[in-house]
Amino acid sequence: MKNYPYHAIEKIGAGKRGCFVIKQVVNDHLVMPVNNRRFRTEDAARIASSVLGIKIEAVGDLYEII
Repeated sequence: MKNYPYHAIEKIGAGKRGCFVIKQVVNDHLVMPVNNRRFRTEDAARIASSVLGIKIEAVGDLYEII
């Protein structure tokens, strides 16, 4: 079990249309976006999170980050 809240990168979609969003996982039922940006690659999302000073603890789809 993870300690809430923590930050994660959520992968939305698949293939060319897939994107990554930085989110804060507040509890089992609440996931909030940190900023209103979508990124084309996971690396771009990680760079943006480091610029914001956020430590990423999970990466994946919604069920994987919760």
